[in-house]
Amino acid sequence: SMMLMLALLVVTFMAVRESIFPLRAHYRLGFNAREIGIALGYTGALISAIQFLGMGKLSLRFGELALVKSAVGLFAAAWVGLAFSHNMATCLLALTAQSFGVAFFQTSMQSLMSKRAGQTERGLVLGVYQSSSALARFLGQASAGTFYGQIGMNAPFLIGAAFMAPALWLAQRIGRRLDAPPQAGE
Repeated sequence: SMMLMLALLVVTFMAVRESIFPLRAHYRLGFNAREIGIALGYTGALISAIQFLGMGKLSLRFGELALVKSAVGLFAAAWVGLAFSHNMATCLLALTAQSFGVAFFQTSMQSLMSKRAGQTERGLVLGVYQSSSALARFLGQASAGTFYGQIGMNAPFLIGAAFMAPALWLAQRIGRRLDAPPQAGE
């Protein structure tokens, strides 16, 4: 389904960012292990806070699909920001956008998938979603080093940002399909 393709695409580049960020932060920004830990701890705490405190209200107000589209835009902005960050402040600004994107995307995609699945297939659909996310994490982590080492230090982030254009196109198509009246056999 298009939702699984979207998740596979986005989560792949989320994994690229996760695996390469510490290397780039160390070699380009001069961060030591403590500073990398602070940056990663900040993102984890922010994602948790957004998911715990805000997602219910945000999804009721804007809808899951709007949050997925916002997440895709936030990822593109965050990854360009990470590619061009030059100190802790600009790095944390980019990581803030990334954190909002992660919170919006993960929660909203799971909700959209479960709502689209019938009562008896919900577990299967969410299981397939989790499996595709695991595959995406493998693909992202496997390709991240190649992008970084063979193309350049900023390549993983910029390639990820570029791939958010087809991700947004997929999200738009999903929206049109969700808005369309059900066809016979659906």
